[in-house]
Amino acid sequence: IGDAVEAAWERNRFPIVLSRSGYVSLGVIDALGERTGVVWASGRGDYRKGGWLQRKSLDQSSLALLTGRAKRDKLAVRPTPANGARVIALGTDRGSDSEHRAMMEDGIRTVPAREVDRLASEVEETEADGWYLHVDCSLLARASVPGADDAMERGLDPARLTDAAPGGFTGR
Repeated sequence: IGDAVEAAWERNRFPIVLSRSGYVSLGVIDALGERTGVVWASGRGDYRKGGWLQRKSLDQSSLALLTGRAKRDKLAVRPTPANGARVIALGTDRGSDSEHRAMMEDGIRTVPAREVDRLASEVEETEADGWYLHVDCSLLARASVPGADDAMERGLDPARLTDAAPGGFTGR
């Protein structure tokens, strides 16, 4: 994934990665580098890390792996953690209180889905060289992604996300 994303980026193309799992974002950030900003749009927190006796599933820890809060495997070619100060978690409403506290400790900005219009200003306030937008179906309205397992009945309309995103990403 990282090689394909890097090749697209070098040709001034906007890479789009479609996947069923959030942990593919690891390859994207490995390719784009640590100065890349991340908008993590998900209905879940995805910010858990494994304990001493129990390892969390990749789906429960994707964002934690991405920022380095959770430990990555040793198979990554060039593991690059995303800096928490360059991460915006959009709509992690179903995340636990402990996940939200950990995000705050790591400098991650959180924006509730109902406040998606704040996204552009949050993006402008970060110092990132480029942006990666990760959209998980768990944030979206079920009517817009009928085949998704965990979309929300009253989730975010993709049109609202589309309207909110361009202002903050222009020129980045």
